[in-house]
Amino acid sequence: MCCLFPAPLLQWAEQQGIPAVAVPMRSKFDLFSLWKVAQVIRKIDPQIVHTHGVRANMIGRLAAALVGSRKIVTTVHSVLEHDYPDAVARRLNFWLERATAGLTDRYIAISDFIKQNIVDQGIPREKITVIHNGIELEKFTGPLLLPEEPKGLCPRECIDIREYDFDSEELSLDLVKEHSKVSLKEQEDIATHQDSLKSVDGKSSEQGSKGFDGNPEKRKKPQTALSYCVNSFTLDQSAAPICRDQEAQQLRAHYGLNACTPLVGMVGRFHPVKGHEVLVKAAKEIVKLHRDVRFLLVGDGFHRPEIEKIVIEEGLSPYFIFAGFRDDVTVIYRAIDILALPSLSEGLCLTVMESMISGCPVVASRVGGIPEVISDGKDGVLVPAGDPLALAAGIVNLLENRDKMKRLSQAAMKTIEERFTVQKMAERTEAFYEHIVNEDKLKLTNNNKAPKEKAKKSKWI
Repeated sequence: MCCLFPAPLLQWAEQQGIPAVAVPMRSKFDLFSLWKVAQVIRKIDPQIVHTHGVRANMIGRLAAALVGSRKIVTTVHSVLEHDYPDAVARRLNFWLERATAGLTDRYIAISDFIKQNIVDQGIPREKITVIHNGIELEKFTGPLLLPEEPKGLCPRECIDIREYDFDSEELSLDLVKEHSKVSLKEQEDIATHQDSLKSVDGKSSEQGSKGFDGNPEKRKKPQTALSYCVNSFTLDQSAAPICRDQEAQQLRAHYGLNACTPLVGMVGRFHPVKGHEVLVKAAKEIVKLHRDVRFLLVGDGFHRPEIEKIVIEEGLSPYFIFAGFRDDVTVIYRAIDILALPSLSEGLCLTVMESMISGCPVVASRVGGIPEVISDGKDGVLVPAGDPLALAAGIVNLLENRDKMKRLSQAAMKTIEERFTVQKMAERTEAFYEHIVNEDKLKLTNNNKAPKEKAKKSKWI
């Protein structure tokens, strides 16, 4: 393995006993790195040189061509024009890719969508093989869902304020204060809702307590979803909280969240193509219905300050958590309730597959290779890209339907186990390598036979 940057991948390869070397590039046109990569290829003498990424494609292809007698394979992971928001960088990288593309013997596309994109760029279809990404199942655990038959009291039970009569002894502000760790702001929210029951739209407190038609059964309830966790106390055993492992609970506690807080997560680099702004706009609609929901953004990147600014401008700061880069994404998937992926373009997103195998339902854009993994309504939810209202509707629908979340999660795990494992990806890649190597051997054999057959024929003439 030859890396153009010292990276975690290099360390991982060394730990696995895979020969690896770093050849740092000082610039996109670092000819010295080209010479060093050529030296590595000459020393190792591989049958195949496999490149990933624009810089690696340029250096790897040219180096292999200099050494000669090597099959060159390129894997395409994404749509090039979406990777570079800067127009100059986009044109430069596109030119570099096109200039050396003719040296590639075979292409691997990570999805049918990417294959079609390569074909549209003029690469012959017969030179492209689709091999979907896969994930390591052993790194991920099963779903974290509401128990079907809750037994006993959970140390932290959920109370949905909308379900109870604020004027009765069944649930009061004092009761919530006594049994839970509720912030002053949340206590004020409860008090506000109590007041709204006593005086609605300027009506008298008597009218408010009985409802507009004098019927106590039609008392107006709070419209926002205020859910709190209380210790060793529950009003409704059917509203048992999601059971989470200790690591997931600790992660939530780290960000000041209890076990019952609805948590929507997004995992990925901050880049315009990932659609963070779409999620922020969707969140503005979601919190109108579910004031207790929170949004956890995991990742980093140059676009993060812009998203933080938008969150502040929209008045959504209390609802968003910017977690930055984390290396424990397996715990993230177990801690969140829903994964949102509002990308504007995707080749084939590993984040989606990781979330699915972890039992975390996904609401994603219907773009790129995502529909090749998710069947809408069967093992996930697909929405139009760039549509905040559709994204909000998809998330709210799951937040309000635990049975659907469970059904989608179970189906999603089955989809990944059957189609998108790293073992299947490795088997297909190995078969692909063997095919192109044997193809060369067959050509060589045929070329060696041809002159002999011709000479034999001429002898009889």
